[in-house]
Amino acid sequence: MKKIPAIMVMLGTLLAMNSCVKKSVYEDTLRQLAENQEALKKTNSELDETNKKLTAKENDYNKLSAEKQDSDDRLNLAMERNATLSSQLATMGQNVEELTDERSRMANEKNKMEEELESLRRLRMAAEKRSAQYSQLLNKLRSMIDAGTLKVTIRKGQMMVQLSNDILFPPGGTKLKAEGEAAIVQLAETIREFTDRRFLVVGHSDNTPIKTARYPSNWELSSQRAIEVVRILVDNGVAPGMLMASGQAEFDPLSPNDSDEAKSNNRRVEVIFMPAIEELPAYSEGDENAAQAQQPAPAQQPEAQPAAN
Repeated sequence: MKKIPAIMVMLGTLLAMNSCVKKSVYEDTLRQLAENQEALKKTNSELDETNKKLTAKENDYNKLSAEKQDSDDRLNLAMERNATLSSQLATMGQNVEELTDERSRMANEKNKMEEELESLRRLRMAAEKRSAQYSQLLNKLRSMIDAGTLKVTIRKGQMMVQLSNDILFPPGGTKLKAEGEAAIVQLAETIREFTDRRFLVVGHSDNTPIKTARYPSNWELSSQRAIEVVRILVDNGVAPGMLMASGQAEFDPLSPNDSDEAKSNNRRVEVIFMPAIEELPAYSEGDENAAQAQQPAPAQQPEAQPAAN
């Protein structure tokens, strides 16, 4: 743009000198001037085109820069979301593990509760059966109960028939009295009908010591009395496999041996209805071992005393 004034000056100068130069020189100068003007126009046109391209390139660059910035922003956002999702995924993985453990624990508790429920059902059925048998036993032995020959009772969670030794045996003896044997015969007619039961016949004494050649202590005396009752039961139709005999001497009294009446009550034979297998609670192996570990040590046999009763 600065060259145009210079050309005008030259043109003026040439015109001023027109009279001083040859015509051929003048014409040659005009021709060169025209060529220069045409070249200038072409250059200006090329310059304009170049400026337009430059402007377009600048616009493209600005657009690409904006797109790059947008891409960078989106990439940063994506990376942040990825970090958040990774953290959430790790937490979810931990939660899944915890939920799996909780599910396993709940399944174990459910199984345990089902086992306990089944055990309770069995115990309830057994209790109902035991109650029915208790009522049946009371009805069948009503005449003997009313006569005071025996008692039907629940003691230590066990159903049993109690007979007084004063009816069954003479003092210090093991031979059944006639009325005692009659009572056992009548009892046999009843308990032999309970074919799904086993019976533990237990002899008991008071704390009066005994010492004879045959019975060094109340252990032997109480045990032999139980055996004598078992023999009469077997002779009168009770299956031998249903019966067991034992003696507890004076170590399971009904009341303290502090009076003649109390001692009379403590001298007795008990026929215990042993629980059937379905009446027993379900134990796991660990429970059974624990129960065995908690069992008391067997009572020691007392030293023999010089007196007898």
